[in-house]
Amino acid sequence: MRIIRNRGGGDILDNQVWATVNAAYKHLYPSGDFSMPAVQIGGVGLRDRFYLARVNLGYGTFSVQPLRQIDILWEELEVMFRNQPDQVWRASYSVSDVWDFGYGVMDRAGQNAEADILWGKSGSSIEATAALLERGRHMLDAAVQSACLAAELAMKGTLAWLGVDEPTRRTFSHGLSSLVAEIIRLRPSKSDDRFARAAANMPNYVRTRYDEHGLTRVQIGELAMRSQYLAAEAVRRVSDRNLAGTLEDDPNHAPRVFP
Repeated sequence: MRIIRNRGGGDILDNQVWATVNAAYKHLYPSGDFSMPAVQIGGVGLRDRFYLARVNLGYGTFSVQPLRQIDILWEELEVMFRNQPDQVWRASYSVSDVWDFGYGVMDRAGQNAEADILWGKSGSSIEATAALLERGRHMLDAAVQSACLAAELAMKGTLAWLGVDEPTRRTFSHGLSSLVAEIIRLRPSKSDDRFARAAANMPNYVRTRYDEHGLTRVQIGELAMRSQYLAAEAVRRVSDRNLAGTLEDDPNHAPRVFP
């Protein structure tokens, strides 16, 4: 900040400022990562593993390649596409959901304080779910809880954006299907049936906190992607971002199929 003040203000992303600050931090923290933070981090399940997906910040006009956002060796993904193409198509849609959520929330930032808070917490839960699943089997129970919470908070953020007050939002409790029904009532779309089905296939948030959820590692990965879809679909109802819809309309892209 002192560097910027001495320059009489200016853009923090100016190359000269960025390079100077970056050099200082690399001197203080040699092993640190000082690249621009991602807009949103989520994840995709491929076979029995879960991989992080990073939606990076972009400027201007550029081509979006969803599969390039996944933290996986391209050679490994190509082998997977030859043997299990349905898994890779599904991953492409899941990345597009993370993209639509991240950019949709960023576009609306600062316009509704309640929505900002709820969507921000949802984004944190999406990232936490992905990190838990990427790290291993000992964190699966926590991932189920954070996945349910991510979907709930995103929907409540959308309702806040649509003018539904906090006491009314509280009446929905943790009922994802009820939240979806209210969003559909306020902002109907051609994807209403799929939106409702996805919510109906989520586990009960309170019950899974105390009881055995009975889900395998693969099923929890699918649950995480379903949660990302629900969060993204909620934001898409009040956003101009719809990368997923672009993929769905592309005749060269496989249809979207939910696990």
